[in-house]
Amino acid sequence: MRLEQEQIDAFFENGFVLADGFLDLDELDHLRACYMETIDRLKREQVLENVQSGSDRDEDFQVYQIRTAHLRHPVFRMLINDSRLLDMVESLIGPDIRLIHYQGIYKPAYTGGEVRWHQDNDYFKVAENRTISVWLALDDVTVENGCMWYPPGHHHQLLEHEQLWSTSEKKGFYLAIPEIDDTRALPAESRAAVLPFIIV
Repeated sequence: MRLEQEQIDAFFENGFVLADGFLDLDELDHLRACYMETIDRLKREQVLENVQSGSDRDEDFQVYQIRTAHLRHPVFRMLINDSRLLDMVESLIGPDIRLIHYQGIYKPAYTGGEVRWHQDNDYFKVAENRTISVWLALDDVTVENGCMWYPPGHHHQLLEHEQLWSTSEKKGFYLAIPEIDDTRALPAESRAAVLPFIIV
């Protein structure tokens, strides 16, 4: 399952592209069930922490991160080794593929704080200009429930970031671009299981 040339051209021109048809409904339902099973298990093991601004005490407003997701459940390991996904990645950066970071974010709609503009590679510090991010939404994402936005063309250079604390207790930090022209930013609204590929 390789990307079409039109998608590849859009990816390099704008810095992102959406790709449909990766998972069918049965696969998506199974992935959702495994995801929630993993969240519940890690909660019981008390290894989940709120990683977003807001109250650390209100269970309804927690934003959880599953770190090293491929080590937490076999389905996540199978997902990143899926030949359909790898073929799409290869069509963008070639066959030499390496995983840098794999996480699952549990963020119910209308919860958590604002996510500031940022480029993921400011976390990764990969010098080679072949770093992309791929994420998979398990639910439909819209402007109303907090979809991602992408400013076209900002992938051509690494912008300056500042470090900010993600919670009042300073449990973690995140990086943000202090100033950016976001007047041309586009919302990445999509159905569940549509894959955004982003140059980071």
